[in-house]
Amino acid sequence: MIGVRVLGDHTVSVDQFPIPDPPLGDVRIKIMGAGVCGSDLFHFRSSPEQIGERNKLVTGHEPAGLVDAVGDGVQGLQVGDRVAVYHVAACGHCRECQDFRPKYCGNSRIMGLTVNGSDAEYMLAPAHHCHQLPDNISFEDGALAACIGGTAWSALRQQNVSATDTVGIYGLGPVGLAAALLAKSLGARVIGTEPSRPRRELARRLGVDVTIDPTTGDAVAAVLEASDGGLLKAIEVSGNPTSRANAVLQAAPLGSVAYVGVGAPAFEVDAWILIDRQLKLIGSWIFEPPELDELLSYMSRRNLSFDPFVTHRFPLTEAQRAYELANTREVGRVMFTFD
Repeated sequence: MIGVRVLGDHTVSVDQFPIPDPPLGDVRIKIMGAGVCGSDLFHFRSSPEQIGERNKLVTGHEPAGLVDAVGDGVQGLQVGDRVAVYHVAACGHCRECQDFRPKYCGNSRIMGLTVNGSDAEYMLAPAHHCHQLPDNISFEDGALAACIGGTAWSALRQQNVSATDTVGIYGLGPVGLAAALLAKSLGARVIGTEPSRPRRELARRLGVDVTIDPTTGDAVAAVLEASDGGLLKAIEVSGNPTSRANAVLQAAPLGSVAYVGVGAPAFEVDAWILIDRQLKLIGSWIFEPPELDELLSYMSRRNLSFDPFVTHRFPLTEAQRAYELANTREVGRVMFTFD
């Protein structure tokens, strides 16, 4: 089979790998949906020294496809099942796993980082992290739900976003666009801030009510005006320290801000603003497996798709072009195509 490795210095390699046989408890997935995630781009921009031994692994952590082979001990799955895969393959036995927090498992396999990932024709996955795809959910949507869609969904649900809300979304890259699409489907009004003009235009086509360029004029004043004095719900996905701080400045009393973006590590917040307005700051890191099932069920009931913000598709053999385009930050989501 062929698979993609990230080498660093803005370079990827498409190589031959043996088709793996599933061990005890695993299944082999014939990949039918996968894409270039922002965290993949972090390694794409890194140096070979920073990547180290990970450059030997198939990259990618957005798997959806068909169960192609079943290892010993697997129950509940059979060849031909359509699945999306939760990409942190936890052990299932430690305290964190028993408390249904597998992303904190200290013995996990992380696809594309510690084991071979999804940017290949086949991939191994633990059976207990394979989630059945409803018949009306495409493989591409399953792959997106298993990463950026689930991440956006969790941040929205932690704030109980509903049709009564105006939601601010800071950063309209793929995660922000997923959050915008989902928030609109929940009936919310959405205000998005994003410096990239093509992404602002794409957001407007998705139904985002107001888009603001934070690099021109007074961005804080613009959001306050558009939100009639402040936001009760906000999601910061850019990781930009100014954007993180602005999200607090633009919050209404009793509001909440979910930090999703993992860019610059430090930023300053005036504690008096938090105290005086009684704000909630939420750290939201990916999602839990039950949230993936919830999202897939919701998308199936609403006949909802992430396709409107998928702007480019490439075969695995053109992975270098796919990564270079995604790295421009001027596009929506870049996906791989499979036969």
